[in-house]
Amino acid sequence: IGEVLEKFNHLSGSNNILSEVELSKTNNHHSHGELYKVSVKISGARTNIFLETKKDDLYAAIDDIKDKLEYRISSIKDKKLSVSHKLAVKFKNLFRKGE
Repeated sequence: IGEVLEKFNHLSGSNNILSEVELSKTNNHHSHGELYKVSVKISGARTNIFLETKKDDLYAAIDDIKDKLEYRISSIKDKKLSVSHKLAVKFKNLFRKGE
């Protein structure tokens, strides 16, 4: 999870990011056995992310939250690239019209 958080920190370009990771063991009264809950909260850089997962195995829960976090960060990255690409196209068209 730390590697994914470092990617987000690099992507945001800010050092003012607060990340909280919580691991807990719980039981759900509707199912038998114990469940492991992993939640991640990231605040800062004009982005707030909260993800949570519950699995029968602790390592499966960690892997699942890591995959969810990577997907969310890549969607934020794609959104930023899309916005910057649209802006670049607008500037390009603006300068073409001025010639």
